[in-house]
Amino acid sequence: MALDAATTQALADLQELPLPAAVSYRPQTIGWAFVGATVVTAAAIAAWRWWQRWRANAYRRDALREMADLEQRLASPETHAAAAHALPALVKRTALACTARERVARLSEDEWLAFLDRTCPPGGFAAGPGLWLPRLAYETGAEPSDSELQDLIALVRRWITHHDARL
Repeated sequence: MALDAATTQALADLQELPLPAAVSYRPQTIGWAFVGATVVTAAAIAAWRWWQRWRANAYRRDALREMADLEQRLASPETHAAAAHALPALVKRTALACTARERVARLSEDEWLAFLDRTCPPGGFAAGPGLWLPRLAYETGAEPSDSELQDLIALVRRWITHHDARL
């Protein structure tokens, strides 16, 4: 289909549409500058608080690493007894790392178990698998069964992870 001369001339005279001016990304009002400054400040404060909390919980990470090492030693028959008897010392060192020495160092047996229950509800130390901690610390022949030891390990791991260091 051939185009006539008038149509060809009309098509030749067409021009491109002009593009609008570029849109500025700069906010038009001062309020957006305040919103931006507030967001940046809030993000900086949140990052600082996260960093402080992360540093404050270094003792928990260390205790959990040592707990994993103890669990590996518990799996070996040669080191099983020594690892089981090292568990109370790990709990005591962890408590000393987060609480004033005057409050924790003197505690033993019932007071110690009550402290552990108080710092990590719902407890399980004064009445439960935690009763093995003083026995493992002070009695050389004390050996819990495998299920009791696993319950004690789970309880100690929960205490290390979730205890409230402010109490």
